[in-house]
Amino acid sequence: MTHANLTLLRVRALCGLLPAALLAACETDVTTSPAAAVDAMVIDAGAADTGAADVPKLDAPVTDSGALDVGPPDVGPLDVGPLDVGPLDVGPLDVGLLDVGLMDVGLLDVGLMDVGLMDVGLMDAGPLDVGCAIGLLCEGVCVDTSTRADHCGACDAACPSGQTCAAGVCGLVCAAPLTVCGAGAAMACVDARSDARHCGACGASCPTGQMCVAGACGLVCTAPLTVCGAGAAMTCIDAQTDLRHCGGCGTVCPASSVCVAGACAATSCSSLHSASRMLPSGVYLLDSDGLGPRVPFRAYCDMTSDGGGWTLALKVDGTLPTFLYDAALWTNAATLNPTSLDLSTTEAKFESFGQIAFSSVRLVMRQLAPVVTEPLTRALVLPVLAESLLAAVTATGTPVTVGPLATSTTGLATTAMRDGWRALFESSGIQCNCGAQGFNVQSGARVRIGIFGNQENDCNTADSSAGVGHSAYSSGNNATGAYACGGDYTGDRATRTFSWVFVR
Repeated sequence: MTHANLTLLRVRALCGLLPAALLAACETDVTTSPAAAVDAMVIDAGAADTGAADVPKLDAPVTDSGALDVGPPDVGPLDVGPLDVGPLDVGPLDVGLLDVGLMDVGLLDVGLMDVGLMDVGLMDAGPLDVGCAIGLLCEGVCVDTSTRADHCGACDAACPSGQTCAAGVCGLVCAAPLTVCGAGAAMACVDARSDARHCGACGASCPTGQMCVAGACGLVCTAPLTVCGAGAAMTCIDAQTDLRHCGGCGTVCPASSVCVAGACAATSCSSLHSASRMLPSGVYLLDSDGLGPRVPFRAYCDMTSDGGGWTLALKVDGTLPTFLYDAALWTNAATLNPTSLDLSTTEAKFESFGQIAFSSVRLVMRQLAPVVTEPLTRALVLPVLAESLLAAVTATGTPVTVGPLATSTTGLATTAMRDGWRALFESSGIQCNCGAQGFNVQSGARVRIGIFGNQENDCNTADSSAGVGHSAYSSGNNATGAYACGGDYTGDRATRTFSWVFVR
């Protein structure tokens, strides 16, 4: 094959790669001199491509010696042979047919003719378009999507307000002692020591009305209130007045009682006894008007004798003048030895004397003189209604006719048998006539609680008596005991006793 023919084939091969619009030009240019040897047209023939465009033009015909042009490549300053791969075509724009990049990367530099199809660098997009090495290209800006809260893990994947982005995931970083609870938009930093919604752990909410204290649900009660109960039953109570927690959690007061100053109190020993028959005798707190204005007090309760439920009101020594009829202690609210709350023989007057209402009185006597081999303690129950013992012993009544004369006045009368009074003593000289008895009895002589007897059929000159709170004449200065002058049983007698007065 001749050199001319070989050249023609090479050109035709290249023309097959060109667009149709250029193909015709290519064919025309190639067949201009079929007989002569054509030295392929040169485009990059000078030192540099400096024109506005790389416009192909005919190289002057050169006599072809017939031999193949096998000399070294056409290596002008930038034309380096088979492929034009010089460092850079740095003309203003080397666009060949379409020059669209900074670099001249024509597909083939075919020697005699520089016919790069296209300069097709990726894009002419700045000094050097090298992609986004630190994350993603978001709206033309490289964004580190591993840490950006507004592009967390992806463009426009914004984290909820207050959250941060770590490793491309939205979340919270809470400073100690806070911890993260919740998920998604509900994620938040909480203090599990005090957050009622997350008390001690995430999601561990406290019951309504309770607070979280030191990581545990509970109540904070304002003094003097305190916390009792557990869980949903937890509540603030006043241990000074709460019947279910009187003085402390779980201390339940008996029925018919109240909680006063942190202690269970009843209106009387009788109410306590009615609430619980198993309560032993002893000292109890009483409050005669419940939660009314009266001050609670302590009293001795006899829970076993004569049906139980007796409140001790008075202790009287018959050898002393303390409780003679005219003593002020019978008519005022003053107390005497109020802490002597037992059955000892220490004289005393208690708050119960003026505060406990009753329907009966129990009079207990122990004989002191004359001396007996074994002192006897005997009791007499007197049915009578009164607001208090103070009210009973100061009551006034209408004169009572005994015999032919109206000779006695009794504030509150009782109906005890005469033999019941006599049974209080080892021996007594209560005479058979008169018989005026009860509270605040006045029949010539006087007695606060007692009975009179006489040998005549009247009470004007009663010569015998028994009870508590005698006047000097009737008792021979014995405040409590029995007295008889010219008695119809044993003659003259002065029996002294120690007496305990109970009410129920």
